[in-house]
Amino acid sequence: MYRNCLSHNTMARYKPQDNNSLLLPVVLPEQIVPGTFAFALNYLVDNGLDLKPVDAQFKNDEVGASAYDPRVMLKIVLLAYSQGLISSRAIEQACQRNVQFIAISGDSQPSHTHIAKFVANLSTQIKPLFSQVLMTCDAQGLIGRDMFAIDGVKLPSNASKERSGTHAELRHRADRLDKAADKILALHQAQDKQGADLTLEPKRQTQMEALHKEAARTREFLASNAQRRNRKGQELKTNVTDPESAKMATSKGVIQGYAAQAAVDSSHQIIVAADALKPNDGRGRQVTRFVPKVKDPTHPSERMRQAVDSTQGRQLYSQRIGTVEPVFANIRHNKHLTRLNHRGRVKVNTQWNLYCMVHNIEKLAKNGYAQ
Repeated sequence: MYRNCLSHNTMARYKPQDNNSLLLPVVLPEQIVPGTFAFALNYLVDNGLDLKPVDAQFKNDEVGASAYDPRVMLKIVLLAYSQGLISSRAIEQACQRNVQFIAISGDSQPSHTHIAKFVANLSTQIKPLFSQVLMTCDAQGLIGRDMFAIDGVKLPSNASKERSGTHAELRHRADRLDKAADKILALHQAQDKQGADLTLEPKRQTQMEALHKEAARTREFLASNAQRRNRKGQELKTNVTDPESAKMATSKGVIQGYAAQAAVDSSHQIIVAADALKPNDGRGRQVTRFVPKVKDPTHPSERMRQAVDSTQGRQLYSQRIGTVEPVFANIRHNKHLTRLNHRGRVKVNTQWNLYCMVHNIEKLAKNGYAQ
């Protein structure tokens, strides 16, 4: 009886735990492990890419503040995209807290503004960099040259579809915004006559100012941007936030964005070409009656139609989905590119090419590159 009571009263002693920040002895190069995406990326940028044209953009050798090394910035952005980090603020935090980012950047810790500016200014060099990665893939025997599949994916852009329309529609929207703001003021004045407080509530004041500001922004856009028309002279809809984006119908509804396209080699699913395009938003739904005409068997379109309709053509076409769709799935779902966070086709195209580079470098890492 005494022993049982004693055993219940005793408590086990454990070593203390500290979940707060600690000063740890970390060897940064050891955090970039061979066989990983980070290792292949680090080796490729340092040894396989020519970034001299990017270096030429900096003229601060004698005067001016020091700049972040473009090699480091490229590593940071590509590593972030590979892990599903798309916003510059999220990337900034990773450079401050994630040991892998600290290691690959040499603890540079660029701000989110520097990161966003680097991506935006990379537009003139993105194609040469993409080509260099592609040549490395070819040197590693990852391009079969047997069959290529071309397809596209629609991605929302950093633009609101509510700010889209013809000039007349946008002008009407600006009028409605001003009327909504005036209605708030009229409601306050009516309450004031009934003995209410003379001061407009801060929440209503902010709402009224936001409506007037949005209306003014829309009218400024209309004054500085001419109407866009198609070849038939019909006016096309434009967007106040991103005029180069367009509305597109998808299985999940209408989005405001771009059509990202890629050509993929069937051997190892290497992306051999990539581009982000603005879809043709001037077609709409229409019914067209074609007058039958005599087919010319020598015409390129007719020859292509015959090739696709052949037994071999149908067999090859059936391989398209298995070639290109996994690539889009990897970029959209594994890398979390569900929305483009840049505006303008040039910047959007840069971001799309960077993600396609991530996909190709990942293929290099999985096939033993730099090990």
